[in-house]
Amino acid sequence: MRRIISLLLALMLVVSVGCLQAYALVDEKHMEDEFEEFCKRRENVASIDSKIQYYIEADGLVFFVGHGYFFTFSMEDCVKIADWYFHCNFLTSPDTPNIYVYDGDRVYHLRVAYNKGIVTDFSPVVELLEAYPSSGITAYPMGDVNGDSALDVTDATTLQKQLCGIKTTLVSDPCYGVADMNMDGVINIKDATAIQKALAGIE
Repeated sequence: MRRIISLLLALMLVVSVGCLQAYALVDEKHMEDEFEEFCKRRENVASIDSKIQYYIEADGLVFFVGHGYFFTFSMEDCVKIADWYFHCNFLTSPDTPNIYVYDGDRVYHLRVAYNKGIVTDFSPVVELLEAYPSSGITAYPMGDVNGDSALDVTDATTLQKQLCGIKTTLVSDPCYGVADMNMDGVINIKDATAIQKALAGIE
């Protein structure tokens, strides 16, 4: 009986240490300080009001929505990063979308993190935006013509209908470029074919 109790206590200790280590992966104070420094460098000011609104951990990185600028409001916008379009209900100048990545040392804007190869998988970004809908940002994969944040056969069908003049539900106008699946600058039947090929795994 003593052995069983000892084993249970040892197991509880291992689990507790593991939980503490997992929790300690994010040094929130350091992340907040780095984000503030990032914002000050970008705005070239000595002090600034910066705030991390929501974050998630994935793949050894922290993805977060944050603000840190002298407020300027403008019309909605759509920004392309990699094979994703990000629809923003308001401009968070100078960073649109206002999504950032923390690697435990530095803070990067999502575009920079992608360009540097720090971020290759955008599923944590989608998870972040789904968990924090009040961010005002929606992510659309390339080819997501109907704007449901997924690429499937209904996108090809929706585009075909649109091209034939049949009324359909499309992604918001600022992000209509998401329909240009083959990225030739023209939205036509070739894009519907490109969506079908992508779904079939054909290059």
